[in-house]
Amino acid sequence: MAEIPEFFGARTVKVNPDSPQRKVREIALVEKKTLLMPAPRLRSGFLLLKPAKVEARKEWPRR
Repeated sequence: MAEIPEFFGARTVKVNPDSPQRKVREIALVEKKTLLMPAPRLRSGFLLLKPAKVEARKEWPRR
């Protein structure tokens, strides 16, 4: 995914909160992309996650 030109050039990526999308969210954060993610069931609208504000986890890939 990180090699797709659209992803590479994007500063913000919209992702789903579903568990199968977890790896997509991790890759986007590692690549310093801001995430736009709907809150589960849209209870509180959308979440904007900035990579500098999200704590990295040990299992995340490093580049």
